[in-house]
Amino acid sequence: MLAASHMAAAHIVIQGVEDDMAKAVERSLSLGEDCSLAKWAVRYRFNQANQEVGKALQSFGYYSPNIDKTLSFDEECWHAEFQIDPGQPVRYRNIDIKVTGEGAEDETFNNFVRKAPLSRDAIFDHKIYEGFKSKLEEIAAERGYFNATFTEREVNVSKANKTADVNLAFNTGSRFKFGAVSFDNPPLTDELMQRYIPFNADDPYEASKIGIFYRSLYNSEYFDDVIIDTTIDENSHRVPVDVRLIPADPRTTRVALGFSTDIGPKASLSYYNRRLNERGHRFQGNLSVAPVKQEAGVAYRIPGSAHQDGWNSFYGGFLQEETDTSKSVKSTIGFRQLVPRKAGWFETRFIEITDDQFEIADETSNNFSIVPGIGWKYTTSSTAARPPSAHRVELEVSGTSEAIGSTTDYANVVLKGKIIRPLWSGARIISRTRLGATFSDEFDRLPPSVRFFSGGDDRVRGFDFESIGPVNEDGEVIGGNRVLETSIEIDQLVREKWAIAIFMDAGNATLNSLGSDLETAAGIGVRWYSPLGPLRVDLAAPVNSDESGIRLHISFGPDV
Repeated sequence: MLAASHMAAAHIVIQGVEDDMAKAVERSLSLGEDCSLAKWAVRYRFNQANQEVGKALQSFGYYSPNIDKTLSFDEECWHAEFQIDPGQPVRYRNIDIKVTGEGAEDETFNNFVRKAPLSRDAIFDHKIYEGFKSKLEEIAAERGYFNATFTEREVNVSKANKTADVNLAFNTGSRFKFGAVSFDNPPLTDELMQRYIPFNADDPYEASKIGIFYRSLYNSEYFDDVIIDTTIDENSHRVPVDVRLIPADPRTTRVALGFSTDIGPKASLSYYNRRLNERGHRFQGNLSVAPVKQEAGVAYRIPGSAHQDGWNSFYGGFLQEETDTSKSVKSTIGFRQLVPRKAGWFETRFIEITDDQFEIADETSNNFSIVPGIGWKYTTSSTAARPPSAHRVELEVSGTSEAIGSTTDYANVVLKGKIIRPLWSGARIISRTRLGATFSDEFDRLPPSVRFFSGGDDRVRGFDFESIGPVNEDGEVIGGNRVLETSIEIDQLVREKWAIAIFMDAGNATLNSLGSDLETAAGIGVRWYSPLGPLRVDLAAPVNSDESGIRLHISFGPDV
């Protein structure tokens, strides 16, 4: 092991110990690097070095080092060398750690003490020991034990036996509780503001709940800034919470231009009012136009009664779509309820009334449906443009019947998932799957929105949009009642905002035979992580198909 410092011709050489020890020794030496020091001053500091080295090594648990050192002078400066044998370390022998006060019954303390890095025969490393004590104090502060203190802190080190006996007693005192929450001039009703508070007055204090409170308010979109102050009332053993809110501008209007190879160039206009009134109601309207798809819709959202992330939405929309396989005009009105569930899951309940006028393979039809449904979704949240790890799972079940006034009977189930995991440095593996089935005895009467098609930017690259599926006698794609798609992709960063990717996609839409005759394609791509989100440019070609040629795919949007 060698560590050296240079100024002019002066230098210090330290050998025999690991890097971290050598650096600690070097920092502890008073020799410095000053060549202008008188020789007597250098010799005096050199003679103090044994004590300084010994003190530095003690912090690592080595109390009996052997130190060989030499000092020499030349015409320009001085040189010091240290050959250090740290010897045998001091190890823990007896460890007695007690938590008293109200915290003695708190499992957070008990679990931490049980898993303490201070264990019999482990090296008595001062940094780990001090870190353990600091963590106990940190846990106490986070959990409202604001008067916690060490009543015993005793370490007995035997250099002869190379052992350390530790006796720690930590008295947590009593735990403080949450006090009242006050809002400074909130723009919403008190009833709505109360939904964001993740604790009740007189609940035991937890600092993490203040963090949850802050994020809930900030993520609500009602506020540009949230400032939360907590004070400690020693008399009442309460922690009152004062909240100052800076309301956000409720109205947003956006005009956007985009492009994807599935639908071509796209222009969109949207209006969003996130706070129509003090009850937190919202209104959203959007209009988008592309060669393949034209869409308009409005939605009126009302906060749910049970949770700040819950919503009740009334919506209506119009969609006109013309692909190589179908033409359709769809009108919809509906009601949707979003209900948060445990562990980050969200449940969506809905009922829609739809009118579909469509043409598939030169066959024209009209379908009126009243469609109830339910779905579940879990997505890991990330603000990163390129998250190293994430996943999404979605399941939706819907259907209708002639018994409630619909044109046809059907049941529809769709399961989708996506997983992103890190590989080596700068690389990720991305896998996605879509699995779906529609059950009906009247397939010919089903609209395109209920049938399955495959092929396109986010389905099976290398094929045109919705070009994969069962065909009629004239070879025209009519869609299927089953679909299976899967994809594996590896992307590698090559610059800060650029990555290259290789991928393989497979999938097919079929009639009553899930997973048969999958169409497969492979390709390469480039990713640019723009300020507005990732832009993907891919070149893909079919592998096992009568189709041939290389197709360009361009898409824009978040990874999850």
